Amino acid sequence: MAESVLLVGSVPRIYNVFPQLFSKSIPTVSPDEETLKAINILLSSGLDAIPLNTEHQTRDAGRAKINPRGISGYSVISRLTESGRASLERYITEKCEKSSLSLGTISNNDDLISLLHTFEVTGFSYAAAIEGGKLGMISIIDVLALYSTGVLTSELKVRDVASRPVTSLRRQTTLFDALSEMMRKKFRRAAISSSDRELVTERDILDFTFRGARNVPATGAWLKQKMARPISDIKLKPAPWLLSSFGLKDAARIVLKSPNGCALSDYGIITPWDLVMKPWRLGSLKILERQRI
Repeated sequence: MAESVLLVGSVPRIYNVFPQLFSKSIPTVSPDEETLKAINILLSSGLDAIPLNTEHQTRDAGRAKINPRGISGYSVISRLTESGRASLERYITEKCEKSSLSLGTISNNDDLISLLHTFEVTGFSYAAAIEGGKLGMISIIDVLALYSTGVLTSELKVRDVASRPVTSLRRQTTLFDALSEMMRKKFRRAAISSSDRELVTERDILDFTFRGARNVPATGAWLKQKMARPISDIKLKPAPWLLSSFGLKDAARIVLKSPNGCALSDYGIITPWDLVMKPWRLGSLKILERQRI
């Protein structure tokens, strides 16, 4: 694995490419919060992950090497499927700390390559930024947007980075089985068999299942009913189509606007990870100084 980039000038620092990083209020949840409420806070935030507001994290927030814990779509689904159908009632009422994971961290003074390395090491497309007691979250979507500013460039084409085969699920597949298959095969999006570019994502399923359910009586019965429903009950949208000859800047622009967070092509599926991390691994990602743009 190359893990290299082509550099023009010095590598830009996090505070240069994301100047508004700490101006946004990041919601947090108590480790003792019920999982159901924590999931609703996560979904309402629009973020890939939110941190737990532990005393350890607050006290040591100035240290660059700590790893605060948080919850994400992945950690929620992992715990849900691990619990099994018979234990869904216990799942939604247990402490959300059991559905948490360690968040990769960077400091405001780290450079963009350090952020990419954090994504690579953790395998997750988000990281917590910590500086002087302040906390921010950066996702690969934020990095993908740097193609439009010229901070990132690459000579690669869509055909060079698309992932295949594209995993597919049937419309009749239950939501629980769909999430279980996503965890087993480690994918976040699946094509719907015999459809015209329709995709279902893990966030589609979480939104359909949990959004607005904060005040539902915690009997677990409603969750079992939701998890038994088929994918066809979710209103899905077709993914945009990319020509295999498209450059990554054009592909990034389309993926950023996609309702599925990805696109399809003759060569497979194209996700934000494909557009950022694959060029980086191949040594074909060029990073420019922001001041030159």
